[in-house]
Amino acid sequence: MRIALILLLMAAFSGCATAPVISDPIPPEPTPAVEPEPAIVPTAWRHARMVESVDTSEWWKAWNDEVLNVLVDQTLLSNPEIRAAEARLGQVESVVSDADPEEQPVAQPALNAAKHDVSAVRLAVIHAVVMAYLDARLAERKLDILQQRLKIQHNLTETLHKRLVAGLAGTGPLREQEAASIDTHQAKSAAMLDREQAVNRLALLLGHPPVEFTLQSGSNPFGAKLKLQIDPPASVIERRPDIQSAWQRLLAATAGQASDDDLPITVEIEQTESSPAAREALYRKSVLIALQETEQALASWRRSGGAVKAAHDQLDIQTAQLESAQRTLEAGRLSRAEMLKAHLAENLAQENLLTAEHARSTAFAALQLAIAHP
Repeated sequence: MRIALILLLMAAFSGCATAPVISDPIPPEPTPAVEPEPAIVPTAWRHARMVESVDTSEWWKAWNDEVLNVLVDQTLLSNPEIRAAEARLGQVESVVSDADPEEQPVAQPALNAAKHDVSAVRLAVIHAVVMAYLDARLAERKLDILQQRLKIQHNLTETLHKRLVAGLAGTGPLREQEAASIDTHQAKSAAMLDREQAVNRLALLLGHPPVEFTLQSGSNPFGAKLKLQIDPPASVIERRPDIQSAWQRLLAATAGQASDDDLPITVEIEQTESSPAAREALYRKSVLIALQETEQALASWRRSGGAVKAAHDQLDIQTAQLESAQRTLEAGRLSRAEMLKAHLAENLAQENLLTAEHARSTAFAALQLAIAHP
């Protein structure tokens, strides 16, 4: 029965990238397995404390965007990867339910690992949906800004042409402006393509053909005030489902280590690859990866705050200069061309702020994935 359980669990996990393989039958008179020690967390991580705080359960709701909320809900029900992971979990549950009592030291960790696999897939899919949605909204906002820029550039080109005809300016400024307009048209085409690709990603994440999916209009997510609740970084190890899955597979390998010369060579190879030593190495690797991803995500999040503030300050400066230019124009002390250039400077500052806010939103999403908040 135990060999059958091993083979069935192998088959159930065959579609999972981190599939567990349960070890060889235990000896006739097994001795209690020694549970492996958890990975050591660096001292700096154990004692670190974060000061930012806000509830981040269902973290995608921080943008207060109903379209995004509906997309996540729909994805959790229909995403092919989630459904496949849940199907694998169902297979493992069926196998484990038929396991004999002496097989529980192997069967139960395998079941726990399958449950953590489902959680890991859900987290990754939610993150992918949020990222695709933010990219789509970024492209839409860029298109608005670029369309405004084209109008300003058109007016500036006409003004410079009139000055050229009147002999008040040379051809240099006009040619520079014409080249800038070409660049803006190219940027607009790129933004349109970016939106199409982001919407297609959303469709595939929902399990729909792209031609049958339309993204509804929604609010501007980049105006949201994003805040975080960050626990001591060591708690990431307890929350990350990929780490917990690796730990359960290590427990299963430790509980079922033995050999059987009658097993097929393919099963013996699988057992070698899922030996306690191999599983321990994979577990500790997953811990180090989690710590590294969290450190990088925290650094990106903190940098993004400074970038947004700088972009806000720059936009405030350009807006103030535009207002001053408007008054100077009305007083007859400024040319229309200089006024339009001030409009362009503000338009560029608006795009820079949008880019910075998008980067902060994506940093927020990346950090939620790294710390594995539900």
